[in-house]
Amino acid sequence: MNKKVIAFVALVLAVVVTGYSVSGTYAKYTDTFTGKTATAHVAKWSFNVNETAAEEEFTFDLFNEENTSLTAEGKAAQEDLKDIILIAPGSSGTETIEVENNSDVKALLSLKFDTTGSTATGIPLKYTVKIGNTTLSETGDLDNIDFSSAAAELKLDNGENLTITIDWKWPDDTNGETDTPIGKNSATSDKRTKVIVNAKLTATQDEIPSI
Repeated sequence: MNKKVIAFVALVLAVVVTGYSVSGTYAKYTDTFTGKTATAHVAKWSFNVNETAAEEEFTFDLFNEENTSLTAEGKAAQEDLKDIILIAPGSSGTETIEVENNSDVKALLSLKFDTTGSTATGIPLKYTVKIGNTTLSETGDLDNIDFSSAAAELKLDNGENLTITIDWKWPDDTNGETDTPIGKNSATSDKRTKVIVNAKLTATQDEIPSI
Protein backbone atom coordinates (compact mmCIF):
# COMPACT_ATOMS: atom_id res chain seq x y z
CA MET A 1 0.00 0.00 0.00
CA ASN A 2 1.54 3.26 -1.09
CA LYS A 3 1.74 6.41 0.93
CA LYS A 4 -1.14 8.13 -0.93
CA VAL A 5 -3.55 5.30 -0.11
CA ILE A 6 -2.47 5.30 3.52
CA ALA A 7 -2.97 9.04 3.76
CA PHE A 8 -6.44 8.80 2.21
CA VAL A 9 -7.55 6.05 4.61
CA ALA A 10 -6.23 8.05 7.56
CA LEU A 11 -8.20 11.09 6.40
CA VAL A 12 -11.44 9.11 6.10
CA LEU A 13 -10.99 7.64 9.58
CA ALA A 14 -10.37 11.12 10.98
CA VAL A 15 -13.59 12.43 9.43
CA VAL A 16 -15.58 9.49 10.80
CA VAL A 17 -14.17 9.90 14.31
CA THR A 18 -14.70 13.67 14.27
CA GLY A 19 -18.29 13.32 13.02
CA TYR A 20 -19.05 10.81 15.76
CA SER A 21 -17.49 13.06 18.35
CA VAL A 22 -19.46 16.10 17.20
CA SER A 23 -22.72 14.17 16.96
CA GLY A 24 -22.22 12.93 20.50
CA THR A 25 -21.64 16.44 21.75
CA TYR A 26 -24.63 18.23 20.13
CA ALA A 27 -27.30 15.61 19.68
CA LYS A 28 -30.11 16.09 22.30
CA TYR A 29 -33.87 16.34 22.59
CA THR A 30 -35.15 19.88 22.33
CA ASP A 31 -38.66 21.26 22.46
CA THR A 32 -40.43 24.58 23.12
CA PHE A 33 -43.48 24.90 25.33
CA THR A 34 -45.71 27.97 25.22
CA GLY A 35 -47.60 28.81 28.41
CA LYS A 36 -51.07 30.34 28.55
CA THR A 37 -51.04 34.09 27.87
CA ALA A 38 -51.69 36.13 31.03
CA THR A 39 -53.93 39.16 30.56
CA ALA A 40 -55.02 41.75 33.11
CA HIS A 41 -57.49 44.58 32.57
CA VAL A 42 -57.24 47.88 34.42
CA ALA A 43 -60.12 48.41 36.84
CA LYS A 44 -62.54 51.13 35.77
CA TRP A 45 -62.65 54.43 37.69
CA SER A 46 -65.85 56.29 36.84
CA PHE A 47 -68.48 58.42 38.58
CA ASN A 48 -71.68 60.20 37.76
CA VAL A 49 -72.70 63.37 39.58
CA ASN A 50 -76.30 64.35 39.00
CA GLU A 51 -76.34 61.84 36.11
CA THR A 52 -73.35 63.46 34.40
CA ALA A 53 -69.87 61.94 34.14
CA ALA A 54 -67.46 63.63 36.56
CA GLU A 55 -63.73 63.79 37.21
CA GLU A 56 -62.01 62.77 40.45
CA GLU A 57 -62.80 66.21 41.85
CA PHE A 58 -65.95 68.09 41.04
CA THR A 59 -67.36 71.38 42.25
CA PHE A 60 -70.93 72.60 42.48
CA ASP A 61 -72.72 75.89 42.86
CA LEU A 62 -74.26 76.37 46.29
CA PHE A 63 -75.99 79.68 45.54
CA ASN A 64 -77.79 78.52 42.45
CA GLU A 65 -81.27 79.83 43.17
CA GLU A 66 -82.58 83.28 42.40
CA ASN A 67 -83.77 85.40 45.32
CA THR A 68 -87.49 85.78 44.64
CA SER A 69 -87.79 88.64 47.14
CA LEU A 70 -85.77 91.02 44.96
CA THR A 71 -87.34 94.18 43.54
CA ALA A 72 -87.31 94.84 39.83
CA GLU A 73 -84.18 96.94 40.32
CA GLY A 74 -82.56 94.13 42.29
CA LYS A 75 -83.35 91.61 39.57
CA ALA A 76 -81.90 93.98 36.97
CA ALA A 77 -78.75 94.37 39.08
CA GLN A 78 -78.48 90.60 39.37
CA GLU A 79 -78.75 90.33 35.59
CA ASP A 80 -75.99 92.93 35.20
CA LEU A 81 -73.80 90.94 37.58
CA LYS A 82 -74.11 87.94 35.24
CA ASP A 83 -73.70 84.74 37.27
CA ILE A 84 -73.78 86.46 40.68
CA ILE A 85 -76.77 85.63 42.84
CA LEU A 86 -78.01 88.34 45.20
CA ILE A 87 -78.97 87.23 48.69
CA ALA A 88 -80.60 89.15 51.52
CA PRO A 89 -82.16 88.47 54.94
CA GLY A 90 -84.75 85.75 54.45
CA SER A 91 -82.97 84.21 51.46
CA SER A 92 -82.50 80.43 51.39
CA GLY A 93 -81.63 77.67 48.99
CA THR A 94 -80.93 73.96 48.57
CA GLU A 95 -78.35 72.08 46.55
CA THR A 96 -78.77 68.34 46.04
CA ILE A 97 -75.92 66.20 44.75
CA GLU A 98 -76.44 62.63 43.55
CA VAL A 99 -73.21 60.64 43.34
CA GLU A 100 -73.03 57.18 41.70
CA ASN A 101 -69.93 54.99 41.78
CA ASN A 102 -69.57 53.25 38.42
CA SER A 103 -66.05 52.08 39.21
CA ASP A 104 -64.76 48.53 39.61
CA VAL A 105 -63.34 49.48 43.01
CA LYS A 106 -64.71 50.95 46.22
CA ALA A 107 -64.49 54.71 46.62
CA LEU A 108 -64.23 57.06 49.57
CA LEU A 109 -65.79 60.49 49.21
CA SER A 110 -64.55 63.62 50.92
CA LEU A 111 -66.64 66.80 51.09
CA LYS A 112 -64.90 70.07 51.94
CA PHE A 113 -65.93 73.71 52.04
CA ASP A 114 -64.02 76.94 52.37
CA THR A 115 -64.91 80.60 51.97
CA THR A 116 -61.73 81.81 50.26
CA GLY A 117 -62.39 85.01 48.33
CA SER A 118 -65.34 86.19 50.39
CA THR A 119 -65.44 89.88 51.32
CA ALA A 120 -68.38 89.46 53.67
CA THR A 121 -67.92 89.42 57.41
CA GLY A 122 -70.58 88.78 59.96
CA ILE A 123 -73.29 87.48 57.62
CA PRO A 124 -75.24 85.04 59.80
CA LEU A 125 -75.68 82.32 57.16
CA LYS A 126 -76.71 78.93 58.49
CA TYR A 127 -76.04 75.62 56.75
CA THR A 128 -77.44 72.13 57.18
CA VAL A 129 -75.65 69.27 55.43
CA LYS A 130 -77.33 65.90 55.03
CA ILE A 131 -75.23 62.98 53.80
CA GLY A 132 -77.33 59.90 53.15
CA ASN A 133 -79.26 59.42 56.39
CA THR A 134 -76.94 61.53 58.53
CA THR A 135 -77.81 65.18 59.19
CA LEU A 136 -74.94 67.34 60.40
CA SER A 137 -75.56 70.05 62.93
CA GLU A 138 -76.52 73.46 61.64
CA THR A 139 -73.53 75.75 61.57
CA GLY A 140 -72.36 79.08 60.25
CA ASP A 141 -68.75 77.94 59.88
CA LEU A 142 -68.50 75.82 56.75
CA ASP A 143 -64.72 75.56 57.00
CA ASN A 144 -64.95 73.43 60.14
CA ILE A 145 -67.89 71.13 59.55
CA ASP A 146 -67.20 67.71 61.10
CA PHE A 147 -68.08 64.89 58.71
CA SER A 148 -66.89 62.09 61.00
CA SER A 149 -70.43 61.02 61.90
CA ALA A 150 -71.19 60.44 58.21
CA ALA A 151 -67.91 58.66 57.43
CA ALA A 152 -69.52 55.25 56.84
CA GLU A 153 -71.97 56.68 54.31
CA LEU A 154 -69.17 58.34 52.38
CA LYS A 155 -67.91 54.92 51.27
CA LEU A 156 -69.41 53.69 48.01
CA ASP A 157 -69.16 50.24 46.47
CA ASN A 158 -69.64 49.65 42.76
CA GLY A 159 -73.14 50.67 41.68
CA GLU A 160 -73.96 52.41 44.96
CA ASN A 161 -75.48 55.89 45.13
CA LEU A 162 -75.26 58.66 47.69
CA THR A 163 -77.40 61.76 48.07
CA ILE A 164 -75.88 64.87 49.63
CA THR A 165 -78.17 67.80 50.42
CA ILE A 166 -76.97 71.22 51.51
CA ASP A 167 -79.48 73.76 52.82
CA TRP A 168 -78.51 77.36 53.48
CA LYS A 169 -80.46 80.29 54.81
CA TRP A 170 -80.04 83.86 56.00
CA PRO A 171 -82.41 84.11 58.97
CA ASP A 172 -84.35 87.34 59.45
CA ASP A 173 -82.77 89.77 61.88
CA THR A 174 -85.74 91.28 63.69
CA ASN A 175 -83.94 94.42 64.88
CA GLY A 176 -81.71 94.96 61.84
CA GLU A 177 -78.62 95.59 63.94
CA THR A 178 -76.68 92.81 62.23
CA ASP A 179 -78.09 92.79 58.71
CA THR A 180 -78.49 96.51 57.97
CA PRO A 181 -74.74 97.40 58.13
CA ILE A 182 -74.00 94.47 55.81
CA GLY A 183 -76.55 95.76 53.29
CA LYS A 184 -75.18 99.30 53.52
CA ASN A 185 -71.66 98.01 52.89
CA SER A 186 -72.94 96.51 49.62
CA ALA A 187 -74.80 99.66 48.58
CA THR A 188 -72.57 100.64 45.66
CA SER A 189 -72.15 98.54 42.54
CA ASP A 190 -68.33 98.56 42.79
CA LYS A 191 -68.37 97.49 46.41
CA ARG A 192 -70.73 94.55 46.45
CA THR A 193 -70.16 92.40 49.49
CA LYS A 194 -69.45 88.87 48.26
CA VAL A 195 -70.15 85.52 49.88
CA ILE A 196 -68.10 82.82 48.17
CA VAL A 197 -68.40 79.18 49.13
CA ASN A 198 -65.96 76.80 47.49
CA ALA A 199 -67.42 73.32 47.70
CA LYS A 200 -65.38 70.35 46.54
CA LEU A 201 -66.26 66.67 46.51
CA THR A 202 -63.27 64.36 46.06
CA ALA A 203 -63.36 60.62 45.32
CA THR A 204 -60.41 58.33 46.09
CA GLN A 205 -59.97 54.57 45.95
CA ASP A 206 -60.97 53.18 49.33
CA GLU A 207 -59.08 49.89 49.32
CA ILE A 208 -55.86 48.94 47.53
CA PRO A 209 -56.06 45.30 46.30
CA SER A 210 -53.32 43.00 47.59
CA ILE A 211 -51.06 41.36 45.01
